[in-house]
Amino acid sequence: MRKNLLNLTVATGLVALAMAPVAGAEEMDADAMIKYRTNVMKSLSGHMGALARTVEGKVGFRDLVLPHAQAIAAISHKTAEMFPEGSDFGDTDAKADIWSRRAEFDQAAATAAERADGLVAAAEGGDMAAIGTAFKEMGKACKGCHDEFREE
Repeated sequence: MRKNLLNLTVATGLVALAMAPVAGAEEMDADAMIKYRTNVMKSLSGHMGALARTVEGKVGFRDLVLPHAQAIAAISHKTAEMFPEGSDFGDTDAKADIWSRRAEFDQAAATAAERADGLVAAAEGGDMAAIGTAFKEMGKACKGCHDEFREE
């Protein structure tokens, strides 16, 4: 009897030990997602900021307009996916409205992706006036989403 109880206790302990990393991994994955999207959004901001200086004529680097636009578009097409359920806590500027008003958030992200595609098309054309117009439209999409779904 004691041997069975000991075996049961050891088995229960091993199961609990084996399950511990799994339970922690879910939390860690959410933390990792938050850190990931924070870094991606910082890089998006970096591309927008760099492109702004070129569009404004403050720097050259016109040869980097298209790569910046392509990076903005690539990120924009994945933005909604970077806010999965369960990543609404911790060190994030994301408002809870993202999850409670999901359809509106998804639409805002889709609008940004469409505007980013327009920016890429303008960049491919090489006309700085068209690039400037598309860049302003992209900026409006970013601002609209930030106003609704990002903490200050």
